[in-house]
Amino acid sequence: MDTRILELFIRENSEWDDMILRRKSEIPVLEGMLKDVVQEGSGMEDHVLSSIGLLSREMKVQDTNLGAVSQELAMQKDFLSRQKKNPDDNDNVIESLSRQNIIREHIRKVEKDFIELKCNLLNYISTLLQYPHQVSKSF
Repeated sequence: MDTRILELFIRENSEWDDMILRRKSEIPVLEGMLKDVVQEGSGMEDHVLSSIGLLSREMKVQDTNLGAVSQELAMQKDFLSRQKKNPDDNDNVIESLSRQNIIREHIRKVEKDFIELKCNLLNYISTLLQYPHQVSKSF
């Protein structure tokens, strides 16, 4: 396989690892925001607490999904480093390209889902803080 492609994939995967680390570091911050809202809003209605619980569970799902993609990236890095040691071995070119495309799709999905969750969480918190008695039961 062309070493330029290998280097490109290796750099791409390193950047995705950085993105995953950033997203994973955001999760405790977002969870802390939810905890602060719960502590400030003693006597919240059940539907509000239920929505906060749902958001909290979704963050745990995102954390799990980010971990799964991180493991995929680690496996692909190992695969690419083995290919880099044998650049004249073209037997795994298609597999390498396919695996990289699959990882790209997983990254897109995880990133999209994380951004949607983060926006929903921040919108919910801001609405809750602005209108504590008017938060919709249909979150």
